[in-house]
Amino acid sequence: AAGGQRGFLGCIRALRMNGITLNLEERAKVTPGVMSGCQGHCTSFGVYCRNGGKCVERYNGYLCDCTTTAFNGPFCTKVKVIRLLLPCFMVVILCSEQS
Repeated sequence: AAGGQRGFLGCIRALRMNGITLNLEERAKVTPGVMSGCQGHCTSFGVYCRNGGKCVERYNGYLCDCTTTAFNGPFCTKVKVIRLLLPCFMVVILCSEQS
């Protein structure tokens, strides 16, 4: 990049400027250092999100979003514990995917 600034690093799947969608696929074919066919982290590692967890792309990796499941943890594999108003705990155990 000009002026010693670092250039863009990452994926652009679509770009629209002034209401016009640019053809990035064709541009990538003729631009040195740019490759077409961008794949994100979820393409390779999204299978590690278990029990209905959704893979979410991050700048340098991914995370599993477990918010709509009965599980938590980095890969949505730990059963959530629900605290009741009474001074006791209840663990909800659901059938999970088999490894």
